[in-house]
Amino acid sequence: MRAGIVPLLAAAWLWLASCAPAAPAAPAAPAARLTYTAAASAASSATPAPTGTAVTAVTNPVPAPSAEASAPASETGPPATAAAGATRTRPPQPPSPTPLQLNGLALDEFLMMDEETRVHVRIIYRRGQLIGRDAQAFSRLGTSIVATSHYLSAFDGDHYHLGRFAFLKPTIDHFSGSFNRMGAAIRRGLTAWAVFAPHWADERWCRPGETMLACEVRLHNPAVLVIFIGTNDIADLARFERNVRRLVRHSAELGVIPLLTTKADRFEGPSGRNNTMLRTVALEERVPLLDYDRLAATLPDRGLNADGVHLSLFAANDYRLKRGTRRGYGLLNLSTLLALDAILAEMQAADAAQRAMDAAR
Repeated sequence: MRAGIVPLLAAAWLWLASCAPAAPAAPAAPAARLTYTAAASAASSATPAPTGTAVTAVTNPVPAPSAEASAPASETGPPATAAAGATRTRPPQPPSPTPLQLNGLALDEFLMMDEETRVHVRIIYRRGQLIGRDAQAFSRLGTSIVATSHYLSAFDGDHYHLGRFAFLKPTIDHFSGSFNRMGAAIRRGLTAWAVFAPHWADERWCRPGETMLACEVRLHNPAVLVIFIGTNDIADLARFERNVRRLVRHSAELGVIPLLTTKADRFEGPSGRNNTMLRTVALEERVPLLDYDRLAATLPDRGLNADGVHLSLFAANDYRLKRGTRRGYGLLNLSTLLALDAILAEMQAADAAQRAMDAAR
């Protein structure tokens, strides 16, 4: 059965590509942006959200006991979103380590993206481009572990050094403005069920009856959604699975590539059942999976703080230092960047295929 999926996905990709209208002229890029190589999509109709506002916990009770009661609130609210843009051509870059490894694990041991998944990623991306998703934007959805400036934010500033991972700089440039964004889809104590509960959406930015996912897509118009969830889903595994499947399917329908991420903690129990389920969903739904759980197993105390849930900090953000891959956030940030780099490669391949089809018309 699985052997026959790739031709079906490829056929769907060709159908989507053939339906694509001629690309409109690109809007003027902001001065800080690189030059686009494909025409930009229509500007997002999203209403800009306020900036500089802290995202705080909801006042509604958490459905299950939360591991995150002591987690820090995020630092900034959702910023305004620029016009949607297409992927950029990568400038010459340093070669990646060959073979690339993190703490002894090869890339394909912690980033699950087989051929079927790669084809599906291109299909989702093209669907998003047809409705104007911003190819230069990603959003984060998840718990307090990602609702902090310790997660990815340094890549939107000057306070980092990539060391031997300098080949990732074009990916940072491509997604600039999204790394430090504290959007509408991050909350303390978040569960997969709460993603679809409108009362969990922040009323400061979200419309009445709007879910946090719909709100974030409207505000930021991302092409990729980094999903970090599961710590607080401790009661009902079947419900967790249903809602994760619903989340990735709905994201794909919206033309937003979902990137699932496993977690380091064992808050739901020593078996790590939620991570096992996330792997199953990613495989069956053909979406990318960053298996951070496997990387965490290479760290002292799984890269966790004393509370057993939140990650150890890496304030230096300097990957010339050995501790860059020995601290929880250091390893999570780097591996997430590698995952975004792999997804961006598929987005650019889809753009190249579309240009070739347009030229052949």
